[in-house]
Amino acid sequence: MYISKNPVLNIKEDSTILPIELTTVKNFLQVDFDEDDELIKKMIKTAIIQCETNINKSISKKTFVYSIYEIKNNSLILPYSPIN
Repeated sequence: MYISKNPVLNIKEDSTILPIELTTVKNFLQVDFDEDDELIKKMIKTAIIQCETNINKSISKKTFVYSIYEIKNNSLILPYSPIN
């Protein structure tokens, strides 16, 4: 495959549902108050991004927009595997 310009990959829609329950994480961390819930959610989302980057797959449901300027040889390699 030959692409004359760099393709652009953008996330159009990202899942708002965390793959792990906040209460599960709070129990593991032994946190019994609600003041840090938003911080813990951000840390979970950051961990998901790091994992997805390392394994090169999506863990949560996303909609991507992949913009390509020119394709030759009629082939395309997706940057992430599709999930159902």
